[in-house]
Amino acid sequence: MKVAVIADDLTGANAAGILFTTRGFSTATILNDSEDMANSNYDVICVNANTRYSPQKKANNRIRHLTSILLKNQPEIICKRIDSTVRGNIGTEIDAVLDSIGHDAAAIVVPSFPSSGRTMVGGYLLVNGVPVQETEVAKDPIVPLKQSYVPDIIKKQSIRQISLIDIGTILLGKEKLLAVLDQHIQSGAKIIVIDAVTNDHIEVIADAMANLPFSFVPVDPGPLSAAYAYKKIKNSIKEPQIILSIGSCTSLSRLQLMYFIKESNVHPIYVSPYDLAINEKFRRAEISRAILEGSNGSRKDQPLVVSTLAPDQDIIQLSEIAKLQNVTEEEVSKSITEGLAEITMKIIEQNPLRFSGVFSSGGDVTASLCRISGVHGIELIDEVVPLVAYGKLTGGILNGMHIVTKGGLIGKERTIFHCVEVLKSKIHQEKLSISHS
Repeated sequence: MKVAVIADDLTGANAAGILFTTRGFSTATILNDSEDMANSNYDVICVNANTRYSPQKKANNRIRHLTSILLKNQPEIICKRIDSTVRGNIGTEIDAVLDSIGHDAAAIVVPSFPSSGRTMVGGYLLVNGVPVQETEVAKDPIVPLKQSYVPDIIKKQSIRQISLIDIGTILLGKEKLLAVLDQHIQSGAKIIVIDAVTNDHIEVIADAMANLPFSFVPVDPGPLSAAYAYKKIKNSIKEPQIILSIGSCTSLSRLQLMYFIKESNVHPIYVSPYDLAINEKFRRAEISRAILEGSNGSRKDQPLVVSTLAPDQDIIQLSEIAKLQNVTEEEVSKSITEGLAEITMKIIEQNPLRFSGVFSSGGDVTASLCRISGVHGIELIDEVVPLVAYGKLTGGILNGMHIVTKGGLIGKERTIFHCVEVLKSKIHQEKLSISHS
């Protein structure tokens, strides 16, 4: 166990846990709180404290008990999952976790969950743009919420110094946030509430936290905790390795690829589509070069990107090459995609213990990869995002290989990154299932 998540109800534990799963962590919700619950092969375990509607003293004692058990296994990060509409014993439970951890730990509270319509501006929590006190939460029969200003909600329950970092600071970027966050901690704040409106804002906050030498407890509905854990400790976890074969030549694919490269800190192998299409001599030389580079690369603990879509390269004009070669555009396209597929297959074949999965972007690339490796079919298992499929290759050289396939015009900026993290998680889950059987 690397990360422990303490939630105040079961659905919250699961909702937070799945966000870790999509980041590539193996994750499970534990349904008991025995002394050995922390002894787990999972990267992340989520625990249900069942304290949302408990009296404050009982909630405090319960969180202290769970935290003390979890600390025996020395997790690198403890997260406090809170309700996305800030119901429950938030301040009391933060105090309990910080008391148990000690050593000057600080809580970073980000109630925002943008993909679920929860955002915070100026310390005020909004649900789909409406102050939370004006939503159905205000009518909760057990703990009706009468205000939307999060620092005050926490202050009523906590004995610690609380501060707020507003959206203006977040908009200035990570370096500014680093300085301001450090100032708040140096001034004695132990609970720091931070605005966020978008997922990118949460990434900035997580990045700043990961680059400061303090012990932080992320307190949120899940997005901050998952992002912080990814940035702080993901490199310490042995991950399944993925090869990415990207041949779709769209501006969206380029945007997604650039985002993945930046976030994953990888060094791609760029293959010249012109060399693959000009003539057999240039084609074989380029294929051999790329295979050699992919097999002998020094960063074998990272995903490997093989792509015909270099950042400074114009979109290839198939008609021009076809005219020069006196062939059809279809033949040019096939020469390029089959060259990329051959490179991908050969790198996998020469490194059988390295790669557990392949991400393929572009229908023609996927079809070529399957054809030249003798694959009989793709066992379809799950949908990663709409129009993106996860499955396993059946038959041929790549039999049993996990795969995610995506079209070039599908998704948003983070889609390739998200798909690779899901693919890693699927592979890890299968390995855990086999080891536990």
